[in-house]
Amino acid sequence: MSNNDYNIDDFLKNFDRNLDDEIKNAGNQNKSNNVQSNSYKGNFNVHIDRSKDFVDDEEGYIPAYNGEIYFANHTPLHPKKEDKIEEKYQAHKKKALKRLASKQNSSSTAADSTEGELTDSSKITPAMVANAAKIRLQRKLKKGGNVPLPPKASDSVQSVNNATDASKNISSNSISMAAKNTSSKRGSSIKGKATSQIRALKIKYRKRGLIAVGVSIILAVILSFVAISCINDILAIGRDSEKIYTVTIPSNASTKSVIRILDKQGLIKNSLFCNIIAEVQHFRSDNYIPGIYYVTESMGLEGMLLQFKSTQTTGETVRLTFPEGYNVDQIMAKLEKYEVCSTALFKQTLRDVDFSNEYDFLASLKDKDQRYIYVEGYLYPDTYDFYVGENPASVIRKFLDNFKEKWTEEYQEQAKSANMTMDEVITLASLIQKEAYGAEQMPDVSSVIHNRLDYSALFPTLKCDCTLYYVKNFIKKNVTDPSLASALNNRYNTNDCIGLPIGAICNPGDDAIKAALKPNETKYYFFAHDNNNKIYLAANESDHNNNLREINEVNKSAKKS
Repeated sequence: MSNNDYNIDDFLKNFDRNLDDEIKNAGNQNKSNNVQSNSYKGNFNVHIDRSKDFVDDEEGYIPAYNGEIYFANHTPLHPKKEDKIEEKYQAHKKKALKRLASKQNSSSTAADSTEGELTDSSKITPAMVANAAKIRLQRKLKKGGNVPLPPKASDSVQSVNNATDASKNISSNSISMAAKNTSSKRGSSIKGKATSQIRALKIKYRKRGLIAVGVSIILAVILSFVAISCINDILAIGRDSEKIYTVTIPSNASTKSVIRILDKQGLIKNSLFCNIIAEVQHFRSDNYIPGIYYVTESMGLEGMLLQFKSTQTTGETVRLTFPEGYNVDQIMAKLEKYEVCSTALFKQTLRDVDFSNEYDFLASLKDKDQRYIYVEGYLYPDTYDFYVGENPASVIRKFLDNFKEKWTEEYQEQAKSANMTMDEVITLASLIQKEAYGAEQMPDVSSVIHNRLDYSALFPTLKCDCTLYYVKNFIKKNVTDPSLASALNNRYNTNDCIGLPIGAICNPGDDAIKAALKPNETKYYFFAHDNNNKIYLAANESDHNNNLREINEVNKSAKKS
């Protein structure tokens, strides 16, 4: 046990004896001889005297017992000096109270920190007793209490017992209060930190929530817009009904390819959704009719797809007759005149729609891309009923369907017997159609052309004037590219090309086709006509020149009359 530690039992046994010795020997002892100093951080320097158990408050000794602190002069107490003691006691008390009042706040802090040191009630040192007494004094002064006078020495033992009990109570209370204060401070600190963290988390998650709500709103708006746009592709609500679009449907088109065409032209907004709807509604992909169609956005997807699958069946009609020998340019002009379809759209349809996928006789054509108009010769001359404003593709199909019907198996067998293709027969028939005046002359004209073709070594060119007329009045008028016009002249003008031209120059009728297949058996190689349409045939060039002179005379006579 150290010098500063006292067992509570030893302290109680010696306390009264030490106090009596202090009183008896007050004048003979020097207090500094037996004083050991222990300094604590705080407002007081606490000095413990082992024999007297006094507390030095810098100006006087404060004996600590009976749970209270009593002020005393620095000089040890003596019974014979009670009057002076009382006077000094009061002066010292007044001075100490004034000093303690000024240090009250800081003393409380130091005292609270010291309370935590009382951890074992079985060992109490005079320093602990003094410190506890000081704390009690400070609390009493705060409450405005009075400091009592020292009791008599006879009551010392009981006072010590009371002081010990009070010290224990003070120690226990101090420990409890310190624990409560520490716990309260720690709790307040933890609570403050927790509150700050919770507040920060609330702000953080509130911001995240706002961002999430904003993003959700934006996504909802976008999805709503997309959904409305998708539905509008089907229902066409509020879509433009004024602007007319020209849509070209190629051969062998499928539903997906048609939807891509509509998407490219801006007639629909969401091709993926339209494909899904087409699948759900089981739109067939093998019955689209190639051609050029006029549509509007207000028709909607289903309306447009159905139009591409069917021909026109209602509306104002017009009946038109196309005579034998009309070429395609003349047919287009008549169709435009009667408002069936325009020449521009008719030509565009011929460029964009490959009808050879639908008609085998067109598929068999050679060098069709080098021809002026590749369907020339196959738009069968006849009388047709058309709708006003009819689809050009539908109009062309009517001509081609009629030709397909008119070209019989008999014609096919005769062409095969003559060692000719169908295209050669039609090309030859177009020349006969334009050169002969009436069906009676056709077999003879056919005979001359056949004979010249058979003897190409002697007659490499046919020299039919109708081909020169076709190039001059139709090809060169419609072809603006000089190099292409020149190339077409070499392919069609029978004064320049060898044998038959590359293709027909008109659309021949049945009589011309028959004459091409069955010419008269003659030895003529030349023919000519006067102004009265009389034909002059010759077997050689000399006879032909004589016929030309005769024709000149006949024509002159006709003018005079």
